[in-house]
Amino acid sequence: MTVRINLERCDGCGQRDETFCGEICPGDLLFREEGRIRLREPEGCWDCFACVKVCPHEALCIDLPLQISQSRHCLSALIKTDHILWKMYDRQGHLINQCTIPNRTAQAVPPGDNDHACTRDRGDAYAADT
Repeated sequence: MTVRINLERCDGCGQRDETFCGEICPGDLLFREEGRIRLREPEGCWDCFACVKVCPHEALCIDLPLQISQSRHCLSALIKTDHILWKMYDRQGHLINQCTIPNRTAQAVPPGDNDHACTRDRGDAYAADT
């Protein structure tokens, strides 16, 4: 697995000294160049999803390995106050599935509460930089 960067969505976190993803990456693999984020060493990615979850523009996704997705789908996330919206895209960039999961760090969720919703949708596109 590795991080895929959508350069059309990435704004390099504007005027911040360091990008959100670059700040949180435990491998120090993401850096800003010419106003956009770049991946230093794809093979060094720990697949921790920290950068994917912290990006406010959904500009990052993780390519899923063949063991999880034989079609090599890409998984992105968007954190909201009370939930995390996970989205899965096919290799052509079309949204094929999304799940809303409660954000357990923002609110107390009772143990065993599986309040989430998954839907299939073909109406969105993820024009990833490849």
